[in-house]
Amino acid sequence: SGVLKYSFTDIMPFSGFNYYRITSVDKDGKKMQTQVRQLDFTKLFTAQIFPNPAQHYIQLTLPDGVITNSKVLYLINTLGQSVLKIIPKVEGAIKIDIRLLLPGKYWITNGSNIKVAFIKN
Repeated sequence: SGVLKYSFTDIMPFSGFNYYRITSVDKDGKKMQTQVRQLDFTKLFTAQIFPNPAQHYIQLTLPDGVITNSKVLYLINTLGQSVLKIIPKVEGAIKIDIRLLLPGKYWITNGSNIKVAFIKN
């Protein structure tokens, strides 16, 4: 038995605090868990979604200038498929109907600098 190193990159963390821990399982079924680690991604995001999790609607608040720089936003599922095309008409908050989405994790992105996640219940 030697020192083992683990790494994981969360390519789409939620805005705000994210919690992580590693669970290792040996060949004989013995489990070990690390302590929970908290990472703060608040300052990485300028777009915000609430409520999160949501059931019927979400409100997306975009930073100033996003409408003029990004004409289209995409709602992406966990398979990386675009399930909704959003064409913002105003600066600030956008109300998005998510009633037809299946429960799960989704992201809204402009394909470059805006990427924010939410959970559909």
